Amino acid sequence: MRRMLVPALISLQTISARIFFRLRISIMMKTPSFWSQKNIMGALLVPVSWLWLFGAFLRQKLANTGRSSLPVICIGNISVGGTGKTPLTAHLCYLLKERGYQPAVLTRGYGGKERGPLIVDPSLHDVADVGDEPLMLSLNELVIVSRDRLRGAYFIQCSTDANVIIMDDGMQNPWLEKDMTIGVFDGGTGC
Repeated sequence: MRRMLVPALISLQTISARIFFRLRISIMMKTPSFWSQKNIMGALLVPVSWLWLFGAFLRQKLANTGRSSLPVICIGNISVGGTGKTPLTAHLCYLLKERGYQPAVLTRGYGGKERGPLIVDPSLHDVADVGDEPLMLSLNELVIVSRDRLRGAYFIQCSTDANVIIMDDGMQNPWLEKDMTIGVFDGGTGC
């Protein structure tokens, strides 16, 4: 009985994830309307943005970077709000699998308490453990949660059969070298 149930559950999970992706795309979080308006508050915050930019520059330059033996494709954004990184990650996994690759998704696990590195298993983990997006992606993909992306990449290359790493939301992470970076943005508002 269990043998017959497992394929049915797997196909149900796949259907659920596809429906969730369609819903997620249609109700993505939007950038607040005040974000792009020019007003006195924005003008007053310009010097603060210069400090933030300088801090980000120092962080990038002073980071001790490491390289994985596997190719790393980074998907990220530079804007506020949902831009579609997670659906793009899922689609890229699908395209890579069609071409014979075995991708692993490396994510920070935003919203979850686990620090990793660990393989996300929907039968063992919940949203409180690993976050909602890693849990959703794990229905169809190999997903590793690791706050330390370099440790996560080493974990993938030593502990899995993956031959390519897709790093979700890692454009601001300077510690793991990337072979390719894909920037996603909201076409309605631009970068």
